[in-house]
Amino acid sequence: MKTKLPSLLPKISLLCLLGVIWSATLAAESQSVCDRVRALLPKVASVRGLPAPQRLGCEELSVAELEKVKRQQYAQSDGSSMLSYEELAYRAIGLVPDSFAYERCLVKGILPDLLATYEPSKRAILIPAGRPASDALLAHEIVHALQDRYVHIGVREKKLKSTDQSLGFYGLLEGDAVRIQAIFEQPQRVEGAKAEVGALTQNTESGECHLPESIARNFDFPYSFGALFVDRIVKGENGAARLGELMQKPPQTSSQILHRLWNPQWGRYSDKPISVPRAWRLPAGQVVYSDSLGEYMTGVLLSATATISRAEAILTGRGWLSDRLEVLRSKDATQVRWRTDWQSLAAAEHFQRNFIGRLSENYNIELNQDAAGLVASTAAGRWIGLGRRAESVLFIATNHSSTAYRK
Repeated sequence: MKTKLPSLLPKISLLCLLGVIWSATLAAESQSVCDRVRALLPKVASVRGLPAPQRLGCEELSVAELEKVKRQQYAQSDGSSMLSYEELAYRAIGLVPDSFAYERCLVKGILPDLLATYEPSKRAILIPAGRPASDALLAHEIVHALQDRYVHIGVREKKLKSTDQSLGFYGLLEGDAVRIQAIFEQPQRVEGAKAEVGALTQNTESGECHLPESIARNFDFPYSFGALFVDRIVKGENGAARLGELMQKPPQTSSQILHRLWNPQWGRYSDKPISVPRAWRLPAGQVVYSDSLGEYMTGVLLSATATISRAEAILTGRGWLSDRLEVLRSKDATQVRWRTDWQSLAAAEHFQRNFIGRLSENYNIELNQDAAGLVASTAAGRWIGLGRRAESVLFIATNHSSTAYRK
């Protein structure tokens, strides 16, 4: 089955969240939100240095209508949702907790904080009816509309193959939009606006669909690290020209956003399915989902481990070279496979040790951290296997009860 754009980040990224981006609420009561968008368009275009389109769509929708728009983006050709496969994969490796209903809550979890979003398929800015949006926030979304005319966001989205590639792409777009939004930020805020934002954020945190830290940090990456990346580019030699070049050839990985000296060999996405040792006796299956998490999200995964500090997780991730995550389905089994490749043997061993700690917590089982090949049976009847060959580390999780490992 042909997989579609991984949805841990994409498409939701072209939005402004209360907890991610500034959210001053200075709406002019005499104008509708869409009237303000139209008035701001030529000003934002002038500041950004891109031509303004003759027409920019703008719609006020209910929260239910916005949720429907977002969920349609994750539907596959057979009618299933790719979020279900992602939920299997992310739970298996310990990226999201079992307590978070990923498929049901990923979109629903961001809706309470959504103030505006640009939708490339409609070429329109969508506004949740009745929610305040500052001119600065609307300027942010208008930048995405200007980018769309320049780089065709919707076309490029369909070509993205992984979460990591999406982080690179959206890091550039959001970093550019955050830069312009800062110019339109108002020095004064309406009295009471801060309290209103705080109340809304507090309600989100107490809800059943509150996003876990790993997902929240993923959403934050394009805004925070992307802003630093674009700022570095713009302030460098021939900054405006360089930014224009990057719009035509965007970053391909989170590593490219994170590092000043980026190696083009890092993060090459492979379409080749993962091969496993014959001794593991794994049944054949059809690949129904594939992804690459990348350096940043690998570090986020490890940082969820109680025994690993965030600094240690980041340092472990810096040795990353590439990875492939996939879900396979067969008649009587489901498998999750994750192969990570590292820049050196020491980096691979470092990751393996820390990942064993993550698996021990995720599955609540003891694992022998000195063994080169590990297999364990969890209480839920799932078999997990972890092995290393040179600079590559392979993880398997399957519900196939006959799976066995022999040295």
